[in-house]
Amino acid sequence: MIDGLKKQTQDAGLIAAITALMGVQKEFLQAGLDEMKAKYGSIDAFIEKGLGVTKEERANLKAMYLE
Repeated sequence: MIDGLKKQTQDAGLIAAITALMGVQKEFLQAGLDEMKAKYGSIDAFIEKGLGVTKEERANLKAMYLE
């Protein structure tokens, strides 16, 4: 997708911004995980309390998406 956008524009700033928004950076992911743990105590607690996903719903999601 990013390659297609690069072909449509020559604006280096726009390309850099799109690449940053669509990319994944380890530091950003870690900051998110750290915040979830700081606020809720664990990722599991964040999923249940922060997102409102019940244990049953989570089990169903695991069954659908994990082998």
